[in-house]
Amino acid sequence: MKIYKFYFLILVMALTSCADDFVDTTPTLQLPGETAITDVASAESALIGMYSAMQFIGVYGGDDTFITGLYADELIHTGSFPSFAEMGANDPALNNVEITGYWNNHYSAIYRANLIINTIPDSELGISTESQNRIGGQARAARALMYYKLVKAYGGVPLVLDAFTSATDIDLNPTPRSSVAEIYSQILGDITFAVNNLPDGLGLYFFNRDAARVLKAKVEMELENYGAAEATLAPLIGAYSLEADYASLYGEPGAGLVASGAETIFAIDFNETDGSNHAFFHLSAGRGEVGPSGQLIAEFEAGDERLNMISGSGEITKYTDAGSGDDDAYVFRYADVLLLQAELLARRNDAGASAFINQVRTRAGLPDITLNSGNVVDAIAHERFVEFFAESSDRYFTITRLGIDDNVISGKANNVFVAERNSLWPIPQQEIERNSGISTSDQNAGY
Repeated sequence: MKIYKFYFLILVMALTSCADDFVDTTPTLQLPGETAITDVASAESALIGMYSAMQFIGVYGGDDTFITGLYADELIHTGSFPSFAEMGANDPALNNVEITGYWNNHYSAIYRANLIINTIPDSELGISTESQNRIGGQARAARALMYYKLVKAYGGVPLVLDAFTSATDIDLNPTPRSSVAEIYSQILGDITFAVNNLPDGLGLYFFNRDAARVLKAKVEMELENYGAAEATLAPLIGAYSLEADYASLYGEPGAGLVASGAETIFAIDFNETDGSNHAFFHLSAGRGEVGPSGQLIAEFEAGDERLNMISGSGEITKYTDAGSGDDDAYVFRYADVLLLQAELLARRNDAGASAFINQVRTRAGLPDITLNSGNVVDAIAHERFVEFFAESSDRYFTITRLGIDDNVISGKANNVFVAERNSLWPIPQQEIERNSGISTSDQNAGY
């Protein structure tokens, strides 16, 4: 969505993150909320600012894949950042800058979504119902996605639904941690609104209705509501197609990844003005800070063409532009839908499950398998590992959802495995110090 890069330059003075000064729930606008949105045009501009927040390094700019991949068994630390080394060893400090940045960046995006959600219903602004549904639906979907990623990483987190307007609001309105169940309830409310109210026809760089459906199905699967997830996914089956060649999903060397028009459901757009760090951290032409783990490389079957996206020197080459960062980031693509559908059918032992997983395997040059309720966890964990490596935190989120995280993490070499942590990161120390609604007793177990 190239348009929001232009508007972001206009908004940069008003829409700036306070993440360097405060933690998570601190507001990201310096202007009072009521003056930031005054009509439909300024609401559209605020929406562009929200998407710009989703480009932050801790959201979809790179760190989200690096630190989740290191914490799982997907990546190894090949550089010099101590904070990355802590993640790879599964022993992050309470003030680990990557964990703190992830928290801050996601809450910055949440604040921008909150501003839109809370302001546009004001009748004095004259924003039509159609525009409210289109703009507010995207904001609610984005807020749901941000909370989904937070609850997966930290468990219960502060549920902030207000549009804070000054840097002291978190002091004046301390916010305790909500339970995991409360967070998922809010996510489902937001994402259901988006599914029901977003119009058709939004592009792949907007949080469109189909992207909302994918997120809703993922949340329903987290909650083991598999029948609902199957119904949620139904409109997407056959509505997209896989690229014929896996490598074509990614860019030519140095050209940057441009999201596939056929397979992409939702992607974050990056360009030379707003670049990502994916290639810079993966490639030796940049920092070379992370690389594929031995577990990842060993996971590929003989003849799997997806292994070609890992070079002989140990670089993940899905991202190619280490200079300007002109690599888009996939959030949801159709292969994800096919593997979710395969899992759902296999869980109820439907013979049709195999056809969905085998579409993904055929594209990779692999033979068919039979998928059923007996092998569904192992087969899905395997296929997602080799299909989505270095994309959208998928490995970390998959192993925790499937309940194999303890086995995976405890099997890593030279790591610190503490079972009571339940594969959660610590609540950042800065948040405990800043937010009087949270104390040291609220910290996740094992930290």
